[in-house]
Amino acid sequence: MLSSQAQEAVSAADRAIQRFLQTGTAVRYKVMKNWGVIGGIAAALAAGIYVIWGPITERKKRRKGLVPGLVNLGNTCFMNSLLQGLSACPAFIKWLEEFTTQYTKDQKEPPPQQYLSLTLLHLLKALSCQEVTDDEVLDASCLLDVLRMYRWQISSFEEQDAHELFHVITSSLEDERDRQPRVTHLFDVHSLEVNH
Repeated sequence: MLSSQAQEAVSAADRAIQRFLQTGTAVRYKVMKNWGVIGGIAAALAAGIYVIWGPITERKKRRKGLVPGLVNLGNTCFMNSLLQGLSACPAFIKWLEEFTTQYTKDQKEPPPQQYLSLTLLHLLKALSCQEVTDDEVLDASCLLDVLRMYRWQISSFEEQDAHELFHVITSSLEDERDRQPRVTHLFDVHSLEVNH
């Protein structure tokens, strides 16, 4: 059953066709001669309607290949720019992946908010489109929370420096690395000596 608006549109189209058929042969010839133009206009109109209103099915939030944005949590544009810069460094992401394998070996599912390296890796992979997310905009507040666990107080209301944050992140990653038990290398004779 058609709605009243659809019925009105159909009846208007019927009236237009009837008027066209009642016109003289000269007018019909001119219209038929320009049928290609009329068809092109109709196709352009249909394409425009499709582009504006789109398909009926639900669209995906973010198409493959599009980079998500970052929420500005106050004056955190310095952090966002640093994260976007680091996400464009595949060597750094690869190093983080290798560094965080120790957590996946030791524990079945380590909580990512416990380690800076895991939190940073998750954010950088999402920013570099290596990890599929449905979000168009990412929230990097988890990074600030982890840095607070490392006793770094970064206020979102004060002006900060990207270089300062880079130093904070690298120092914290170094501290995290130093806390991990090391496997003694066989050629490291000094550590193998027995103290009497």
